[in-house]
Amino acid sequence: MNTFLTRASTAIVFAIIVIGGLLFSTWTFLTLIMIILIGSILEFYRISTPMFKKDKSKLTFYKFMVLFMSVSSGLISFLSSFDYIPQNWLYSIPLFLAAVFYTELVLKSRKPFRSIGLNLLALYYITLPLTLTFFIANINNQFTGAILLGVLFIIWGNDTGAYIIGSLIGKNKLIPHVSPNKTIEGFLGGGLFCFAIAYLNIYVFKNISALDTLSLVKPIVWYMIAGVVFIFATMGDLVESLLKRSLEIKDSGNILPGHGGFLDRFDAFLFVLPFVVAIIKIFN
Repeated sequence: MNTFLTRASTAIVFAIIVIGGLLFSTWTFLTLIMIILIGSILEFYRISTPMFKKDKSKLTFYKFMVLFMSVSSGLISFLSSFDYIPQNWLYSIPLFLAAVFYTELVLKSRKPFRSIGLNLLALYYITLPLTLTFFIANINNQFTGAILLGVLFIIWGNDTGAYIIGSLIGKNKLIPHVSPNKTIEGFLGGGLFCFAIAYLNIYVFKNISALDTLSLVKPIVWYMIAGVVFIFATMGDLVESLLKRSLEIKDSGNILPGHGGFLDRFDAFLFVLPFVVAIIKIFN
């Protein structure tokens, strides 16, 4: 009972903070995304400690290097997407990727594959998706954090549907060697909930004044996003489980009591974001 109350209270507070951060203003939107970005990067390097038992000082250096690159990329993306600075500044971001390789030369690394792989994974897995969020928060020169919230609604719907259907009729394991509790029935149930929430985004939520900018996204695009979430949200969850299993840990952190850490909560979100941004930019 205590565990349930802890999880429930954390989920409520978490939802209020996320919804408020996304909708209140461009600056609360920026603050929320940067908190998720910084928290995820710090967790990522903390759980990577077993890989650097004899090089902890080097891991600390990598952590702050990638943190600087991530925060800088996020700020450049935010400022350019909202026209505070010219979009030409975006061309400076690839220089950070080159710096990952140059660093190994300067440090005279004996295991460059390990270090380069770790740092590039952090930048592609965490930084890239989160910096892309700023480009769907400004549509037709109008701030619209509600669109990202609509995507989160679909992801939360997928999680809820997978849990309910999987608990009721789940028998056939999806990928048992990675996540023993996930079932094919739960996976399909999550898909049904994805499309149901997409329908709500189109015909119900947009009539709520705080979410009226959901109408900036075409109906067909919401269904395309639901299809992406159906496939890739589960994949994101499984990939994070695979990474944690390889390090023999259960949760990436404990900042959210009963729910784990940032990576535990945003694994699906990180995986679907590049696809969502591409769909909105291409088909909307």
